[in-house]
Amino acid sequence: MTQKDENYLLQEICRNSGMGVAAINQVLKDVYDEEFAYELNVQADKMEQFARKAGMRLRENGSEPSEPKPIATAMLVTAIRMKQALQNRTEDVADLIGMEVLLENGEKFGVLRDVMETGANDVYIVDRVDGEEILLPAIHDCVLDVDVEKNTMTVHLMKGLV
Repeated sequence: MTQKDENYLLQEICRNSGMGVAAINQVLKDVYDEEFAYELNVQADKMEQFARKAGMRLRENGSEPSEPKPIATAMLVTAIRMKQALQNRTEDVADLIGMEVLLENGEKFGVLRDVMETGANDVYIVDRVDGEEILLPAIHDCVLDVDVEKNTMTVHLMKGLV
């Protein structure tokens, strides 16, 4: 391997390690799962070690390590947050089942019986107070609020749903 190739590889190690550490540090404050936080800290420590070693080698070769690009760091932060969201999804669905569904005016509409996973978004299966079943898309335009403590979900019935 030529020194130019080695320097390029070392620059990538420094840049990617720095990006990983920055992303982990950014999401750690929002991670409440102790095991997941521990795993993230272990990964950050390993990345810092790689970056230090690569940076020392670069300096020996007469170069300075480069900083990660903000967009790449943002993409990594998103990936980490998605992993956490997927880990929490099963618990979240269990919290929703049996939840009282209210209309935006506070009127009782029904009870959430199940959650159906689709490719685009989840769909809530609600047993209405009149005994009918309705499918509500789990999107912000329809689901206005979810209060796990009160065991309620407030919805807006979009045109064409009823």
